[in-house]
Amino acid sequence: MKQFNKNANAYDKIRSKITYPQALYRYLAERAPATNAALDIGCGNGVSSIRLKDYFSYVAGCDLGEALIERARVNYPESQRSPPG
Repeated sequence: MKQFNKNANAYDKIRSKITYPQALYRYLAERAPATNAALDIGCGNGVSSIRLKDYFSYVAGCDLGEALIERARVNYPESQRSPPG
């Protein structure tokens, strides 16, 4: 885990080139009890968090690596907002 955080910029470059099929995110949404919110645990640079937004009203990402969270904020500044309610 510390390696990802230590090398957050390199991870960001590589991870942004690796995409999971949209069917994965659709699958997760279909099995969720509701679509008002989702939590992406281990969100890394946020690439999957942003794709989950197609299916959930609110998506929060969390990661142990502060540098990774910072990369997610830089990558998706328009996505930073408070939770509903």
